[in-house]
Amino acid sequence: MLKNAYANSLKIFGAYKKEKLFGIIRVIADGYSIIFIQDILVLPEYQHLGIGMALLKRILETYQNTYQKILLTDKIEKTIPFYKELQLVFWTYLLKSVIMKGGFPILFIIKIGAIEMIQICHNEKEKVYQAIRTGNIDAAAMSLPNLIDDILLTMKKHNLLKPLSFALEEKRRDNHHIPLDILLCLAVAAKMKQKTSLTDVPFAVTNAELLAELGWNIWNTERDINEGLFSESVMRKLIAKYSSEEWISFYNDYVQKQVLETMQLQPSIHILDCTKIPVNLNNENYKESTVVTIDGETMRGYKLGVLRGVLDDSGIAEEIVFGTLKTHDLELTRELLKTSSCLKEHDILINDRGFLSREILNYLKTTKKVDTYLPAKENMILWQDAVQLAKNANHWQKHPNKKRKEQEIQLVTDLGPLWESEKPQEDVPINACVVHDKKTDNYFVFMTTDTSKTARQIINTYELRPEIEEDFRQMKDFWKLEDFKSTQYHYITYHIIMTLIGYLYFQIYKNLEEGNVYIGKSLPIVVKNYTETRPKSVVIYVGQFFGIFPFLEFLQLYAECTLEVRQLLDPILAKV
Repeated sequence: MLKNAYANSLKIFGAYKKEKLFGIIRVIADGYSIIFIQDILVLPEYQHLGIGMALLKRILETYQNTYQKILLTDKIEKTIPFYKELQLVFWTYLLKSVIMKGGFPILFIIKIGAIEMIQICHNEKEKVYQAIRTGNIDAAAMSLPNLIDDILLTMKKHNLLKPLSFALEEKRRDNHHIPLDILLCLAVAAKMKQKTSLTDVPFAVTNAELLAELGWNIWNTERDINEGLFSESVMRKLIAKYSSEEWISFYNDYVQKQVLETMQLQPSIHILDCTKIPVNLNNENYKESTVVTIDGETMRGYKLGVLRGVLDDSGIAEEIVFGTLKTHDLELTRELLKTSSCLKEHDILINDRGFLSREILNYLKTTKKVDTYLPAKENMILWQDAVQLAKNANHWQKHPNKKRKEQEIQLVTDLGPLWESEKPQEDVPINACVVHDKKTDNYFVFMTTDTSKTARQIINTYELRPEIEEDFRQMKDFWKLEDFKSTQYHYITYHIIMTLIGYLYFQIYKNLEEGNVYIGKSLPIVVKNYTETRPKSVVIYVGQFFGIFPFLEFLQLYAECTLEVRQLLDPILAKV
């Protein structure tokens, strides 16, 4: 039988040493529309030398223009690295099996014993167009745009979704047929759509265009479409594989090494603060949580330190740290301040009173060449002397913010000796802008290590902080940052990370041409007033390819199609 099987194969490649055959691969099928890759065999003593890889690459190169390529193999651990190296997804290649159900495209995952197969989709509009002309299409679906899907499509356009998997180590031993970046994208989409449970993640994206643009449409044949793209256990198992520290590291690496570099963003003004994240005071099961009393209020929870870079009127979270509520703001962020690559020479850092430290102020100025802006406390000698000096000089000028008509400002210099560290000889100079509220007769002092700035420049810089903080506060409320569905520390961290990535995407979106109409607006306001601006489109599937057609173009195509093809497309017209 084996002799006849090889004799009737379409193509056979062998690897020889002199006359000894030590590796072989063969192909069966017609060679034009489809091929089956069979029998990748290498003698044990020649394995792990790249022989099998070379044979498989030769086949893929030979039949690169063939419509479909199918490969079946055993689902065993030792085959995983081999196929991953060729960027084939878990011993799978293309399966042409697309049907319509419930108005959405379903691409089968076929299971044969221990074998799995999935569909890989590529955007090839011209090939789909040709297939429509000949009546050779598989399915079609209507794409109805919404804001969150538009944001994610824009992130895909700017190559920000695929790198999600670059920043997180792959630890899964199963479910490799679902790419890591797709799972993470769906998790972010769920948070952006205010869905806080893991059961919501498989339902986070149902838009045909977004699913197609992601390049994957993955459905389990044993699951109905109403059950979602995959089971909740897929996400639960994924989250459990990573510690809280790994989720934090993932976020920081993704933002700094992927997003900022890809978008060529280098914020020069940064804002550092810490956000309290309370949980149920009476629930002691929250891992790593602590209880503190602040201003007479007792609470249990965590603390999130965020370094944000300012983009126009919005801020993106560049680097984060996460810890217990009991940890002081400065201690939580001390290492970040000293080591963050986001803080570059000649940058500006705006802090609040929780980060008052002469040591850190000196370090940032002398070592990192970063200037700091922060308010002084009333119990500081510096604050008291700065106010008295301003009163004595009486050189007040109008506050630059028109909303603060009752306030006046004045520059006071050479305040460094009034706030000493343990090593006074290393203390850097400090100037301040003193603000006087004439209506209440209250005074405020805003310090800076940049001694070249005027009072107007100092206060204008510091007032960036409340604007960015308000936007962040609205994000926190809108996306339910504190709405945890688990008491496990790693899950809580995951929830925060996915929320922050969603916040990041919206801030980037506002600073791109596609979303600049929303500059100056927070997400809750934008969602509330959102109206569709992008026309409906139709996604048409042909084997492993798809094409996205604006609806008017689709109507023109429909008019030119044969009756048989029109019948396939009629359900789409019925939805309009």
